[in-house]
Amino acid sequence: MNRLWAKATAARGWSRALWSPLILLLRLTTPIYQWVSRRHLARRKASCSPVGRAKVISVGNITVGGSGKTPVVIHIAERLISLGRKVVIVHSGYGRRSQENIFVEYGKGPDCSVDAVGDEVAMMA
Repeated sequence: MNRLWAKATAARGWSRALWSPLILLLRLTTPIYQWVSRRHLARRKASCSPVGRAKVISVGNITVGGSGKTPVVIHIAERLISLGRKVVIVHSGYGRRSQENIFVEYGKGPDCSVDAVGDEVAMMA
């Protein structure tokens, strides 16, 4: 085992040797995940009623907190509003206490409680 590890780390570097099994696992499971996802989506589409055509911009990342997603959302929303577009922001409301769905209208920021909607939603409203 030590020889294999030494050979792998010398040839490719220790970080590459560490990630190789994970990358292999990801490559093997990705097609299965795609197949299951497509089947699930096809079943949901068959049971859903058609909705209007809306353009969707998704701002996200695997990084949680501090990467600047909220300021980017605010900038994009303000830009689209200035162009006369209707904008809807869907947000989980990080830090809020309530569990029900709450709709917050733009410009009503002072009327909504941070406990009810979360700090980022209150800031964006």
